[in-house]
Amino acid sequence: MTSITCYGGVAEIGGNKFLVEDLGTRVFLDFGMDFSRRRQFYSVFSRPKSCSDLIEFGVLPRMSGVYDYDNSSCDIDAVVLSHAHMDHFQCISLLKRDIEIYASEQTIQIIQAVMDTRREGIENSLSGLKFKTFYNGRPFKVGDIEIIPFEVDHSIPSAHSFILHTSKGPVAYSGDFRLHGRGVRLTRNFIAHAHKEKPLVLLCEGTNISEGDRNTERDVLKEASEIVGGSNNLVFAYFSAVDIDRLRSFYRVAEDTNRRLAISCKQAYVLGKLKNQKGIGSFLTKDILCVFKRKKRHYEKWERAVHSNFECVEAVDMKNEQNRWIKISTMYDLDEMLEIRPNPGSVFLFSASEPFNEEMEEDFSRLRNWLGHFGVPLYNVHSSGHMMPIDIRSAVSQMNPRKLIPIHTQSQGFYKTFLHDVVSEIVEPQLGHTYSLD
Repeated sequence: MTSITCYGGVAEIGGNKFLVEDLGTRVFLDFGMDFSRRRQFYSVFSRPKSCSDLIEFGVLPRMSGVYDYDNSSCDIDAVVLSHAHMDHFQCISLLKRDIEIYASEQTIQIIQAVMDTRREGIENSLSGLKFKTFYNGRPFKVGDIEIIPFEVDHSIPSAHSFILHTSKGPVAYSGDFRLHGRGVRLTRNFIAHAHKEKPLVLLCEGTNISEGDRNTERDVLKEASEIVGGSNNLVFAYFSAVDIDRLRSFYRVAEDTNRRLAISCKQAYVLGKLKNQKGIGSFLTKDILCVFKRKKRHYEKWERAVHSNFECVEAVDMKNEQNRWIKISTMYDLDEMLEIRPNPGSVFLFSASEPFNEEMEEDFSRLRNWLGHFGVPLYNVHSSGHMMPIDIRSAVSQMNPRKLIPIHTQSQGFYKTFLHDVVSEIVEPQLGHTYSLD
């Protein structure tokens, strides 16, 4: 039997876990955390004590021979990771250590950096995991399934889509992708190859299927430069620590406006892991970039490493010369504003996705309270990491799958009205259900 079972990424954004079975070979496409489900039982400050707790609450699928605590024989051949966002990889730490995990070199490096900067626990341990590296465009085999990775454009380096050759025919998996970033040609290359393969099934993400915008990374650069250029005081900005494209944009903004860019310790640690990758080293050769050093009683080992490898600045440095800085902030270090005391005319550039769950909305509300207290206006300057509605329609039409399964979306029902004339069969997946390719 050849089949796909949806254990995550169904009617939600993230948590991707798709099991492909063919001729006795069993491969997971991504193994991400279902954060929406996890938030129902744990806060950011509480952690599960065991893997079985996460299974009890439905955060993880109830499967034997998969998890590290389970003494039964291994029942999965491999996990293939599309990229290093936690909603696609976070749960690999819970897997049995004899399951091979395939990922690109950059993805492995970013995962290691992200995990190093998190609190120790069962959800954040890479010890003993068996990573194997794949390369863009080079087929590799897991049992009877041949897999071809295609690098695509996304808001993190080295994101990949895949085409899997099964005994019944090709299966295409989008992972997360877009057609409006710096790597558009990469995504178009995947779409062209999928068109040639004539996939039986396309697992297609639709984060933005029901609403979109036309902002590109160039728009972010232009808008941010204009806003920063119009401010004569401190500029705060927020974006993902692993969004290297966005870091490039703000680096350019700092250059264009004669400012210095103070990144977070976590961003610096990720850069350090990627320093040998093409284009990353250029960030480290000029004196534009430095690291903001927070005042703490105790610094973790990884933080001390960053402090010794990067030039560091503190709140007092910014307070005295506010018109010289762009400070990259997070939702968890807003108390630094108390030390810096931003002058009138300071601004905050929010350069990430708008909140789409209760916890994110609380964080965003807290941010607005801080900014309101200090009289700092907020600008939304963002380009999504996900494909826009018309682009999804065009991509699906070109790939022309026999069957489409909407994933990584809160609007899976929207596909049937928006795409019914470009694909013959659209299956709205249900969590835990198996769909046969026979």
